[in-house]
Amino acid sequence: MMTGRVNARREPMLSVTVRGPTGISRTVDALVDSGFAGELTLQPSLIRVLALPWRSRDYLVLANGSIA
Repeated sequence: MMTGRVNARREPMLSVTVRGPTGISRTVDALVDSGFAGELTLQPSLIRVLALPWRSRDYLVLANGSIA
């Protein structure tokens, strides 16, 4: 079982540990998405630190209209 929390903006959050192929790991706070489809989006700086391979890179329009 996983235990999370609700942040100040009333969003559900979980702490997730991500481990790269070299054994380096980092714990990140993840926003829970009820439409989770099995993929995790990470910041480019974390991808570099963990030496993760790029699967894809894209820009998306978020629900508030901003581009990420």
